[in-house]
Amino acid sequence: MRDSVKTFLVALSLVGAACGSSGGKDTSKFVGTWSPASGTFTENCPGGDGTTTQLVTGNVMWTASTTSDIVQTVPGTTCLLHADISADTATSAASSSCTISTSATATSDSFTDVISITSYTFVISPDGKTATENFSGTDAETDNTSNASGNCTFTQTASYTKQ
Repeated sequence: MRDSVKTFLVALSLVGAACGSSGGKDTSKFVGTWSPASGTFTENCPGGDGTTTQLVTGNVMWTASTTSDIVQTVPGTTCLLHADISADTATSAASSSCTISTSATATSDSFTDVISITSYTFVISPDGKTATENFSGTDAETDNTSNASGNCTFTQTASYTKQ
C-alpha cells in the first residue's frame, strides 16, 4: 500500500493548481526531462508504518503550460503539478491536492490517498544543466476495505541533471 504511494510521490513529484500563464517568460531552461542524480524521499506515518526513506529514482519532465508557466504530469496518474517561474526558480503556485486510488494485489484491498503539496521549489543552477528540487506535503490515506485511515507527512530533496 505505502509502496504505491511512495512510487507515485517519488515519480513526482505531484499535484498543483496554478494561476497565470508564461506571459512571455523563457520556459526553455525548465522544459525537458530531468534525471535524478541524488536525493531522498521521506514519509512519516504515525502509528503502524513509522518513518520510511527511499532514494529518488523518477525523472521530472516539465512542459510549457497555458494555465501556469510550466507543468508536469505525474506518471501513471492524471495529477498535475503547475509551477510559475521567477528567474531560475519554479514554485508551485498554490497549495494543491490530488486524489489517487490504488489496489494492493497481495491483500485485495483498495486505498484512496489525498495527496497535498504544501511547499514546492525546483531551482536551476547557474550552469543550466543541474537543478535541485524540494517539496513537502501530507497524505491522508483511507483503506477502503476496512475504512481505516491515517495521515502522513512527506518531504523530498533531490538534485537533477537535464537530459
